Amino acid sequence: MKRVLIVMVWLTFSIAAVGQNSFQYNCPDKKSVLPVNCLRNLRVRDVSRQLAVGERHQLCQLFIKAYLVTIKEYKQDYLLDPTVPIYQLFKANFPEIRKDEAEGGIFLEKIYKFIEAKPEYQKDIKTVRKTMQ
Repeated sequence: MKRVLIVMVWLTFSIAAVGQNSFQYNCPDKKSVLPVNCLRNLRVRDVSRQLAVGERHQLCQLFIKAYLVTIKEYKQDYLLDPTVPIYQLFKANFPEIRKDEAEGGIFLEKIYKFIEAKPEYQKDIKTVRKTMQ
């Protein structure tokens, strides 16, 4: 019984750790939930940590998809508050983005254009576009 309990606790922490290191776009496919609200609600364990290369690509794909869904489904851009944890993590790994912030935050399009300007993330844009077709 004790072993079962230990294994269950270990599995719980393992699954939680994996979930927090993955930046997947998991917004419901309902028009009632804006992608910007999904970004606001994402939990981030440490907003200042430096990501590995693969994680940076996942994070960029998350923002790319949020922007593309916003434009495709809602036909407009949305402002993201600069204190949103997932955006703070983005800033910690791409500090140059700060220049694109306005007083009230940053528009998803600005983040998208920032990523689009980086040659190493062109593949991520193509990948996300393919998954949305």
